[in-house]
Amino acid sequence: MSPGDVSTDGEHVFVNLAGLSGGNRAGVTTVLAADLANDSILVELVDPALVSGTEAFAEFVTFNGLTFTIQQNATSTSARWFDQFGNGGSGTISYSPEADRWWSISHDASLVTFQAGRTPGAGTAVGFGIAADNLVGVLSLGASTSVDQPVETVAFDNLNTDRTKAPWCRASTLADAFDSGPVSSRWRIEHGTNVCTLFIPPLSASATFDGTVDTCALRAVSGYSLVDDTIFIDVSTTPALGAIAGIFIWNGPYAVWFGKTRANGADHLSVRAVGFVDPTDGVDGPYSRLRISHTSVDNKMHFSGWSDARNEWVDYSELALGTSDWSEVSVSIGLRGDALTWPSNSVHASVSFDNYNLAH
Repeated sequence: MSPGDVSTDGEHVFVNLAGLSGGNRAGVTTVLAADLANDSILVELVDPALVSGTEAFAEFVTFNGLTFTIQQNATSTSARWFDQFGNGGSGTISYSPEADRWWSISHDASLVTFQAGRTPGAGTAVGFGIAADNLVGVLSLGASTSVDQPVETVAFDNLNTDRTKAPWCRASTLADAFDSGPVSSRWRIEHGTNVCTLFIPPLSASATFDGTVDTCALRAVSGYSLVDDTIFIDVSTTPALGAIAGIFIWNGPYAVWFGKTRANGADHLSVRAVGFVDPTDGVDGPYSRLRISHTSVDNKMHFSGWSDARNEWVDYSELALGTSDWSEVSVSIGLRGDALTWPSNSVHASVSFDNYNLAH
């Protein structure tokens, strides 16, 4: 989901819909995955009076295709769930902007319950019997509009403040040789509207991009610290012109793609990040391995490729990260449509990966 115009005053998250056209949405999505099984999500919608045509929502999407949503518009508060095939259910909770400000989504055994009330744990509830063996996913908070240029800002506060905050637990490593299928529980498949196929072993990605910057990738379920650490991955093939194959890392507000592209018929390294100018004098490959390293002394990301011809690491570029925090990051590997090198409106690309390792 596009972050849209999202800001914070240190206490609330604000989602401003001004400037959006009808049919669009904006908001924030958690970097780390969570398990809803026999647990709950609680969040406060601040000053929840909405204008006609706009809607605030809290949406939990599991990695196996289930979506649970509480949504409120100018006349009602409702709950719905559906699976990847469109099967599901919905129900109206009740409507009073003041009374509906505390939202919760909870799971107990095979029952998922949605509730909205004046205080946490109070108010009208609606439940659905759902048989699911995996409820690991990510939470999005945001708003949508069916009208152009709405004058509306939605604010959220107090996410799960009914419990003790769990300390950030730095994962020791993330390694995968991709030597047996299917995709392990450490990853989830993510893609947009493009045709995306992923096979193991080894990991191979194949996608058709229709002129949009889209992805066909595996995303790590857990979050990791990249502070003073290094990511390696083997990339044995080069994608077609118009795609980039490699590693995507993000910490919420900041995102970086590093990978291989095709330039002048050759294997070429490339970085995609906001405010970053990709060097034009990079050394052509072939490259068989990618490396991303972080150094905390200057808070920089360093990008390198293993040159088969030179039998050494070639330092490609570095990126100054300012004050951006990389102690909690999400990692994806796969293909991305590359708007900077589109040869046409449709690109079919494929690539093979192996031996992923986030090592200390």
